[in-house]
Amino acid sequence: MKSYPHNSQLILASQSYARQQLLKEAGVVFTTCVADIDEKKLRTAHSELSIKETALFLACEKACNVSTKYPHFLVIGADQTLDCEGILFKKPETLEDVKRDIARLQGKEQILYTAVAAAYNGSIFWKCEKESHLWMKKMDLVEQGTYIHEKGKDVIGCLGCFQIEKSLDLFSRIVGEIAAIQGLPMKELIAFLKNENVII
Repeated sequence: MKSYPHNSQLILASQSYARQQLLKEAGVVFTTCVADIDEKKLRTAHSELSIKETALFLACEKACNVSTKYPHFLVIGADQTLDCEGILFKKPETLEDVKRDIARLQGKEQILYTAVAAAYNGSIFWKCEKESHLWMKKMDLVEQGTYIHEKGKDVIGCLGCFQIEKSLDLFSRIVGEIAAIQGLPMKELIAFLKNENVII
């Protein structure tokens, strides 16, 4: 028995431009509603979670938060976390943050965890996790400065200080799906939505 009606309207619990574009390009009809949660407090309260587990936990929290407000909508929540040498990297908030993070990430492997969860009537009933590995090219100070000058302002708020669709040349190797790196594991998400008759 289905836990929600066929053709339920879809809400994306995210203000991410990249995620919205991925859904639009796939022809998915949806609205958006940003989850009213304090990610910083939640991370602190659940510090026992691994970097990978944190992504799925926050995705579920976002989906459930919006789902309780709109119980008759199907709500999709998503989150990403970035691990480099066991350190959790957060989204840079200033140009100085970008400069600091680029210096720490250049020449190293990053592990990007992408998680998505679906909720209906306040309950999670589907989850998906994807793991991507990216090796950022080694850059000297001049190259770092050039990148920050050219793209620094654009990547404020971007995990890892990059927009993958505009920064493929920043990496020497990528193992993972571009859509998942952008913010949504589209292959699995679209299959789920079609299987559950949310989209045709």
